[in-house]
Amino acid sequence: MYKAYQVMGNDTLNSIATKFNTTANLLREINGINELIPGTIIVVPNMDNNWYKQYVVKRGDNLYNIAKINNITLDDLLAINGLNKDDYIYPNQEILIPNENVKIYVTKQGDSLNDISDKMNTTLQKIIDQNKQIYLLEDQLIVYKN
Repeated sequence: MYKAYQVMGNDTLNSIATKFNTTANLLREINGINELIPGTIIVVPNMDNNWYKQYVVKRGDNLYNIAKINNITLDDLLAINGLNKDDYIYPNQEILIPNENVKIYVTKQGDSLNDISDKMNTTLQKIIDQNKQIYLLEDQLIVYKN
């Protein structure tokens, strides 16, 4: 899950990464930026809720194997990290992996909250309680922890 952050005057990618328990490289990848402009809104991983852990890519890794080893779908891995199937990953790159017992759902056009709670096999109230903002726009990441 992600949240928005407004860049302040003396922020650096490293200082923001430290503040949000992530890495400058991941911030660069998510936002497609190399420099920060004060006042700009960037997207940062919401690591303070224990939904995800960081995985450091090793030589020989590929997205399919990382997903398989971590018992998630390739599509979920891609959605969490803002990647496409044809994106390259590199050794020492950090990507997010959902923690155990965390279910992920990427919304599709026409989804309702009832549809999502049924697909995630939980109650509507638990989906609402565990996701701060639900817009029901296509490709929104919805999470649920057992």
